[in-house]
Amino acid sequence: MKIVVDANLFAGGLIKPNSNPGKIFDLVKENQVELILSPSIIKEIKRILLYPKIQKYHRKSVHEIDAYFEDILMFAWVVEGKEPVDVIKDDPTDKKQIVSCPEIITCWT
Repeated sequence: MKIVVDANLFAGGLIKPNSNPGKIFDLVKENQVELILSPSIIKEIKRILLYPKIQKYHRKSVHEIDAYFEDILMFAWVVEGKEPVDVIKDDPTDKKQIVSCPEIITCWT
């Protein structure tokens, strides 16, 4: 199974490793699911994990966040996400996840 996640899921997995988001990353590390990311999703994840209100919960240093992120990236496929998408009106930032989807199909067909 291939999955595309957003920054909120990453934050949840870091804050609560035993939560469902944390368990998803366990599955990624065990190669039971394939994590797909794009450069724009990676940038958003790093930005959100450094928000003071998020850091208050995970209490990780920038170095620890980088280490966590690098650990996850060892198991991820990074795709460019070049396909334009204009289907999400309520939250335009979610377009990053949808943009990655056509590339996922290309990677495994």
